[in-house]
Amino acid sequence: MRASDASTVQPLVNSLNDDQRLTVSARTEREYYDFADSRWGAPAGARILVSIIMAVGSSFAAMNTMYAAVARRAREIGNTARAGVFPCSILTSFFLESVC
Repeated sequence: MRASDASTVQPLVNSLNDDQRLTVSARTEREYYDFADSRWGAPAGARILVSIIMAVGSSFAAMNTMYAAVARRAREIGNTARAGVFPCSILTSFFLESVC
């Protein structure tokens, strides 16, 4: 619910909280976000730990995918190297492919 102006916010919250017919806990937007921050601030360490584990896992998945791509194209890489392309150019092309 939105108040018409700033001076009517507190009377509106008080009237909603005092009305016995309603089962609401009215509060201002700032109070709501302060409450939400204090409630979810405790497990921040768990969220960071899960994020780190997921980042490490996704790194291994990306490395495995690129390893499979290189292993599947070993013959193509060998022929390209025999044709005189510098190894640095081959590495750069695989790096750009993985970034894309």
